[in-house]
Amino acid sequence: MVDTGSPILFVAGIIGTYAVLGFANGPAASFTPEIFPTRYRYTGAGLAFNLGGIIGGAIPPTSAGVLMATFGGWAISLMMAILVLISFVCTFLLPETMGTSLRNTDTSALRFRR
Repeated sequence: MVDTGSPILFVAGIIGTYAVLGFANGPAASFTPEIFPTRYRYTGAGLAFNLGGIIGGAIPPTSAGVLMATFGGWAISLMMAILVLISFVCTFLLPETMGTSLRNTDTSALRFRR
């Protein structure tokens, strides 16, 4: 949509991106604290959110210029698709916390999906 040069398609892409971002942030905000033991919940969720934002917000823009100059716009799309795939794999590997006691501070008690 960016390479078309159409302002309407560009705006549609931005609106679509923010719509997906909105749908992702709601569940992530409630799930992220659950993957940490109660004692470390606030710190763990804060670090995960902020480090994810810093790393995820720094790597794509930093490498996008080089990718665009060397390979073109499709390389940026490929990079983003790879990052989404990595995110899906990491999400699948997160532990299931349903039924885990809030008083439980031992991470080994969390049941991991297989």
